[in-house]
Amino acid sequence: ILEVSRGDGYARVVLGSSVPLEAVEKQLTALGVEGYEVSDGVARLRWSDAEVVIDGSRIECRYSSEEGIERLIDVLRAVYRWWLCVGCRACEANCPMNAFSVVEVDGRPRPMVTEPELCIKCGMCLRNCPVAEVFVEHVVAPLVFDDPEAWRRPTREHNIEVMKKAKKLVQQLGAAPARGSEAPKGYADASGFFSMLEEG
Repeated sequence: ILEVSRGDGYARVVLGSSVPLEAVEKQLTALGVEGYEVSDGVARLRWSDAEVVIDGSRIECRYSSEEGIERLIDVLRAVYRWWLCVGCRACEANCPMNAFSVVEVDGRPRPMVTEPELCIKCGMCLRNCPVAEVFVEHVVAPLVFDDPEAWRRPTREHNIEVMKKAKKLVQQLGAAPARGSEAPKGYADASGFFSMLEEG
């Protein structure tokens, strides 16, 4: 990170390299993006509480709620894990819907949503990636927030919260047999995935 600036409802990060838009495009559903467009090489990602603009190495976020800045952090998670993926496949193993995979592209492992129609936007893939969770939370986020303990911020969604959200979403969908079975395509067998969580 070369530069960080923040104001009321605004944050900007300038990275040392241009952001490959493919890194974001291949992870849009995992980011829970509600609107996405590219014009003249500038990408705009929209949520109800924030907009992130990616222009070369510059990433800007305007947000209307305190939690909106987390959209910027999630985009940084997606970008850094694209750049630094080691192919551990923690994202694959932790996706309750089997929507996420690590695919080799030009000899490099690249994390991406390979089944966007299955993705429930729970964030399990982001929260269980060692690059996204450890590196971004403990190196990048402290620079963005100018706080060495930024990982303790109240707006950050922690793993247990993400797991509970994912469990609720999967239960609402109803579990069906995993990808590759004879059952209709659309739902993975997630019945045992959340057994480590207490009921309620």
